[in-house]
Amino acid sequence: MNPRKKSTIGLKIISILLAVLLWYYVVNQGELTARPDSVEVALEYHNLAEGLSIDAPDKVTVKLWGSFKEPGQIKAFVDLTGLDKGDFRLPVNVEPVKGTMLTTVNPDIVNVTLQEISEHRVPVNYEITRDPLPGYQLLDIVTVPDHCIIKGEEEIVSQVKSVVSPVDLSNIIDTSSFSTRLTAVDAQGNYINGNIRIVPEKVTVYVVVAEKRAAKKVPVKPLITGKAEEGYQVQNIIVEPELINLLGSENRIGKITSLGTEEINLAGKKETFNQEIAVQIPENSRVAPATVKVTVEIVKIDNNEVEE
Repeated sequence: MNPRKKSTIGLKIISILLAVLLWYYVVNQGELTARPDSVEVALEYHNLAEGLSIDAPDKVTVKLWGSFKEPGQIKAFVDLTGLDKGDFRLPVNVEPVKGTMLTTVNPDIVNVTLQEISEHRVPVNYEITRDPLPGYQLLDIVTVPDHCIIKGEEEIVSQVKSVVSPVDLSNIIDTSSFSTRLTAVDAQGNYINGNIRIVPEKVTVYVVVAEKRAAKKVPVKPLITGKAEEGYQVQNIIVEPELINLLGSENRIGKITSLGTEEINLAGKKETFNQEIAVQIPENSRVAPATVKVTVEIVKIDNNEVEE
């Protein structure tokens, strides 16, 4: 062999090795070592036509040689440009990552099914997850909107009977509004977690919670002050009606055993009299009737009784 030719081949090999080493140095910012890494990354689907849903793998494994900081730098995708509904076998693409050389992607071809999106209008129902506090009750509840649209594969969309809004009433004691996320359910009330979209995803719930109301009859006890004229005394006090209706919160009126009246002063009285007097009404309650007739019977003290 020609010595000159042999020498030229050797120089070429050395040049190639130096070029590779220089490439590693540049792309790895001075690091002359590199290693292969297998990373599982999310598989994206680009250019999906409007009105179509997709059923396909969501991850692939990419093997790279070189240096990279985060798996998030690796972007794997399938291009769906121009595709209509149907079944396809499509190649997986990986965007170049600075400082690495791609070796393999597994799988490099994926099965993709494209289907027309079906729409179904369903009512919004509510589900009470926690009841109101003791002594309180739900008076009304409204969701806005009261219907929503289910979009997705026809096979799954057709199973949706309604959507449910969870409602927690445990901390509400008056009128309130809040936003909740919707969940699709079938005719048996089972949750549906398939590839569907709920539009809108959330609704505003308006609720009215109030104290439970109760009614009962209670006696009236007149408030008597002062004393009758000297030589006279009260013989009897008659209240008409004896019992009145009390209406109020269950918690409050449950502890009330009687109701008082406004003051009736006996000072200077020496004969029977009657008076229309107002009943004292507990806070946030009502009574019927609001007034009662009180008759105070006053008699003269018998001197014989006094002597005895």
